[in-house]
Amino acid sequence: MPSIRKTFKNMMDAIAKDPTPPVVPNIEAPEPNYDELYSEIVKLSFKMDQLRNVLDVYHNSLKEEVRKRKEVEAQMQRFKELYEYYCFLAGKLKNIPEQRMARTRADGGEEGESSTSNQVIELDAMCGHCQTKIANIVWLPCRHLCVCMDCDDKVMACLLCDARKVTSLKVDWNVSTFS
Repeated sequence: MPSIRKTFKNMMDAIAKDPTPPVVPNIEAPEPNYDELYSEIVKLSFKMDQLRNVLDVYHNSLKEEVRKRKEVEAQMQRFKELYEYYCFLAGKLKNIPEQRMARTRADGGEEGESSTSNQVIELDAMCGHCQTKIANIVWLPCRHLCVCMDCDDKVMACLLCDARKVTSLKVDWNVSTFS
């Protein structure tokens, strides 16, 4: 059987001498080994299945992360609304003594005569854990205000509803900052 290089060189020489297309010699191809081809196809198919499985796992975990992010964003939006509501309430609490003094003056009394004009409104917001400090931590997702900042790390479940703490937020009770 002639070598492929020799056949190719002969064809090129023939084309150079005669521009008419030459007759291509019949070169016999070796018989393919179907068993080897089948085993290679099976191996590649197995690897493709493995890659699909990995891709599915990554795709599902990405979906889960997107779902968690949306959930956290919704919780943050709810917290923002609660924060604005608490700021509104703190502003109202600040205005109550001033409104009482204005009513006292309108009734004809003086500031010193009224016992309600000098009262400070106390909130029943003591820490449910230590009972010594004012509660200033709001827990999410239950939104209860039940512990102080020092006890926040010590307590893992809400003292009011026993819900598991996901995150906590500090509330500033200084009402002068809201005016």
